[in-house]
Amino acid sequence: MNKQENNLNPFVNQDKNIEAKQDAIFETISQDVPVAEELIQDIISVNTSYVDNIVLDLNKVSNIAFNPEKNLALYKGNLQRIAMERKGSKKEINALVSINFDSKAMKEKGLSIHGTEKLAPFDKIVLDAVNTLYFEGHNEYITTAMVFHVMTGNINKRITPKYSEEINNSLIKLLFTHITIDASEEAVIYPNLKNFKYHSTILPGDMVQAKLNGTEVACIHIYKTPPLYLYANHKNQISKVDITLLQKPFAKGIHENQESMTLLHYLLRRIIAVKSLSNAIKYDTLYHDFGYEEAGKQYKLFFRKKIKAILDAWKGSIFGDIKFLDYSEKKLGRTPYEIILNCKYLK
Repeated sequence: MNKQENNLNPFVNQDKNIEAKQDAIFETISQDVPVAEELIQDIISVNTSYVDNIVLDLNKVSNIAFNPEKNLALYKGNLQRIAMERKGSKKEINALVSINFDSKAMKEKGLSIHGTEKLAPFDKIVLDAVNTLYFEGHNEYITTAMVFHVMTGNINKRITPKYSEEINNSLIKLLFTHITIDASEEAVIYPNLKNFKYHSTILPGDMVQAKLNGTEVACIHIYKTPPLYLYANHKNQISKVDITLLQKPFAKGIHENQESMTLLHYLLRRIIAVKSLSNAIKYDTLYHDFGYEEAGKQYKLFFRKKIKAILDAWKGSIFGDIKFLDYSEKKLGRTPYEIILNCKYLK
């Protein structure tokens, strides 16, 4: 086993016997997956609606699936075990998960992506925005601009060509990435997951032309509940937060590039999950995740200032049942080591 595979062990355990189980899942449920519809010739005309809250999927499978350092084993073709038992439990409980990207189907549709086909954190932000528009706004037809407005929390913000390209790239990845989940073992903890076996694209939909609010545009059409949302909802691991919180840091001068957007949504999730995760965030972890491990002191200082600027904008804000009060910074000698989130539980 190489070093990369060994790093996956705390999250994903491999078992050759699972392959037969995966085949059974495909046989029993693949017939229920809708066949992708062809490009709509007669333009559909619909009105879209905006949302007041952003929907966030907090489940462990999603966290691993969109983490490039932890999701590699999921692409190996066989169902992989993801440990779901509570800490200290003597009984092993696993979710069985696999992912594959259907590049052939993508090319047959005349589409392409740039960069890796593997899921990444930015793709998760796009998925949360789509879930928000679909479930909160009841929108089946969704454009890149609509996704951008949710990601920034600002309906009046004009999307740039660069952002439109990046969001579109993520949407294509999500439309052609298949995920298989067998969560039936988790029924011991979550009765709603009894016999939960699901195989679908992460975004069950198509890219189409539609007339939205009187304007003809290219968009995606979602025709079925996205599987990761369905799974998380069965576990009560969906959180809703006032969408205006997202625009506060940007209003304070944070530039809306991809790094800032990913960092903002990372910090948002850490505040929401502060009850179950540590309220301490190590800078080394953030340097690693955002590519600053080998950066010089000035670059790391700039990055830390960006973190603090986002948190400064959120002081006193309420995130569901969490009130974010303030933060502090710990140092080892003269070197900043970690940032501590100071929160108050409202329930």
